[in-house]
Amino acid sequence: MSSQYPGASSAASGNEPPAGLGYAAPARNTFGFDLSNLKKRLLDVTGVPQQLTYSYWLWAGGAVLGIIFSILNIFIATAALGAYTGIMAGAAIGSLIWGIIWGAAVIFVAIRLKEGSRWARIVLTVLGALAVIAFFVELATLNLTAVSSAATVAGAVLMWMPQSQKHFA
Repeated sequence: MSSQYPGASSAASGNEPPAGLGYAAPARNTFGFDLSNLKKRLLDVTGVPQQLTYSYWLWAGGAVLGIIFSILNIFIATAALGAYTGIMAGAAIGSLIWGIIWGAAVIFVAIRLKEGSRWARIVLTVLGALAVIAFFVELATLNLTAVSSAATVAGAVLMWMPQSQKHFA
């Protein structure tokens, strides 16, 4: 089994991904940027506890919703009448570009979370804490992306529930 996971040895059995994944996941403590089986890694939740599965889909869904709502914000900004329409549209487009980069990074880390990487859970915990702040700022500014921030906060909570924690033991 250690031949499937580069860097894993029989002495370091805690480094192997959890059993039950329907594909050869990278070892837990590796970065694991392998695009050869991306579709399977993205969609397969075989052997992942239910709460962690919900957390994973909330993280991925929050990232996708952030991109969709950033696109909607462009239309809202350009529909606004006034002297600052161009500036608002430019800011919204910049936000969309940032959202696409951010969303891809979050989805990658969420995939590693689902595969049992402890470092991914720590990274997403920090991002979840930042999402709490972002949620309140977005609510105050009536920004649509508050919905995606709420989804990521829920995902951050679910990944620390007792059932989810067993996946990282």
